Amino acid sequence: MIILTLNMNSHARDFRREELDETIHFLAEYILEHRVDIVALQECGQTCCAAVWEGEIPDGFHSCGSGIAVKEDNAAGLLARALAEAGQPCEWTWGSVKQGYGKYDEGLAIFSRHPIRETDFFTISRQDAYDNWKTRKVLGVSVRIDGTVCWFYNAHMGWWQDEEEPFQEQMRRLQGHIFSGPDTCRNVFPPGLCSCKIDYRMSEGDAALPQKEPAVFLMGDFNSPADIPDEGYAMVKALGWKDTWELAEEKDDGITVPGAIDGWEEEKTKGMRIDYIWTAQDARVRSSRVIFHGNTEPVISDHFGVAVEMDVPVVRMADKKDEETGRTRT
Repeated sequence: MIILTLNMNSHARDFRREELDETIHFLAEYILEHRVDIVALQECGQTCCAAVWEGEIPDGFHSCGSGIAVKEDNAAGLLARALAEAGQPCEWTWGSVKQGYGKYDEGLAIFSRHPIRETDFFTISRQDAYDNWKTRKVLGVSVRIDGTVCWFYNAHMGWWQDEEEPFQEQMRRLQGHIFSGPDTCRNVFPPGLCSCKIDYRMSEGDAALPQKEPAVFLMGDFNSPADIPDEGYAMVKALGWKDTWELAEEKDDGITVPGAIDGWEEEKTKGMRIDYIWTAQDARVRSSRVIFHGNTEPVISDHFGVAVEMDVPVVRMADKKDEETGRTRT
């Protein structure tokens, strides 16, 4: 399967509709040509004051319950329409996280070539005020690929050094929501926030499948450079996630941000690897490559994208003895 993540910066500070239309065109072209299975988009937005989407929302839409209507310039809706018009409709979901620059609904989106079974949308920041740009949420979908149930989570994290909304707290809340082991869910959620744990039991329609745990993937913009020790990147690895770039049999330098962008203006950087695709299981990763970097594909955002080709992990259910010991389930 092929997984793609991109912070698309769809409604930038100086938003222009013609630039968004070009972004949608090139992104749809890549998805179609490479038959991408899963696409995770961050900063996938719409204009707050735009008209509500006219007519029926493109087929395949699954609500995640974010409470914000899809508007006529919604980047995910435009991409879904472009894919459908090209003959490859996808199932998709979009949820708005916060207001950006006082005029945009900034959200997360996931597209899938496989039927979406469930969606999940939850808060990982200390607060969830819609007009606070530090609000952070995570969007997840469950699909079945080659007989294995897979959960894909899409995240746009805060910064390690942020005293108001530190990365480490957000990551603990994310981990505690996804996994049910005692090491991850005890004392994770502050007052006022609760976890809606995922029920990993198979539906009745899956009765014929072998008993397996779901494979779990985490992708997105983590605002944590891989080369800074003892911060966000190291924390994610310490929690058991495996960096598909490290596992890849073929890979490039992995750099996804070539210079200073919003939030990194004071950094004198020649490039950072801050966009990742993580797997909770051991898996064969055939390749990891940076895309939309101006060489083989045009630059369409202030981030480059990451595309990973890998085999679907197969994880058998833990036996009863393992469950009694409280081993973390994935």
